[in-house]
Amino acid sequence: MNCIKLIQGILLIGCFSLVGCSNKNKINQISSEVKTLDKKFNKISSDVNTMHSDIQNAKNNAVRANQRLDNQVNDYRK
Repeated sequence: MNCIKLIQGILLIGCFSLVGCSNKNKINQISSEVKTLDKKFNKISSDVNTMHSDIQNAKNNAVRANQRLDNQVNDYRK
């Protein structure tokens, strides 16, 4: 979360630093590009969070499958 705020802060500072040497059209263009990048960044961030939960589910399923296999091997060794 801090990384997101840091990136947004850097983008805002960059936009404000360009105010003195740009016209309104350029400012509007940069502003829309920043909004687009922010939306893409938020989507990627949410995709990563979703992947974390999917990976944890896969790990849990693998552990359960390994336990079942271990139990089958112990049954055959009687």
